[in-house]
Amino acid sequence: MARRIFLTCFVLLLLSAVLGSLIYRSIVIGPAFYREMMLEADEKLKSAGDSLEEKSLGLHNVAVREDKWSVEFTQSEINGWLGSHLPQQYPRQTPKNASGIRIRLQNEGKCQVVFRLQQGWIHGVISIHLEVFMISNSEQLGIRIEQAKMGWLPIPINRLIDQFNDLAQKADINLVWTQQNDAPTALLTPKFDLKENIGRRVTLQRLLINKEKLVLSGTASASAVE
Repeated sequence: MARRIFLTCFVLLLLSAVLGSLIYRSIVIGPAFYREMMLEADEKLKSAGDSLEEKSLGLHNVAVREDKWSVEFTQSEINGWLGSHLPQQYPRQTPKNASGIRIRLQNEGKCQVVFRLQQGWIHGVISIHLEVFMISNSEQLGIRIEQAKMGWLPIPINRLIDQFNDLAQKADINLVWTQQNDAPTALLTPKFDLKENIGRRVTLQRLLINKEKLVLSGTASASAVE
């Protein structure tokens, strides 16, 4: 009887140790796909990031001349830009205490943003599951926060909303928060003007996320005279 009790306690302790180790690993090193992304060579990241910059410049040139535009970015190009261009070109728009930002494009508007957070005694990999979509019969874009985790441990989403608002303010983006499908959803109208001397306004009307691809399209028109 005593031996059985001892064996049971030993097995429970062993399982707790294994579970604790798995949770710790999930917090510190992140999911497997993220680890693979972080192994990309700097040269490859820069090349992919340069490709995204070239496509963005091409989009700008099309919007100057044409009334409709469309562009497709791959997951590799986005992550190359995040890894090689964002920290140097837009340090104010980079989340504070965050590094190694990467995105995983899934299907039907789903994506996963993963990054390493080091803030005080907190040190781990954060994973945020999002759904991005256009609001029907409008020019509004919705970003729904489905869940957020550090490793296997859930993170209160309310903490993320403050970070979203801070980043949006730095980028001069106006966010309106609402609840959709029991999840907090940020709404914004993605319109922006090209350089003042060009006098053209670009509007996003369609967004499609499929596996490892982001497709954007919309219109360009003369800016309203103020």
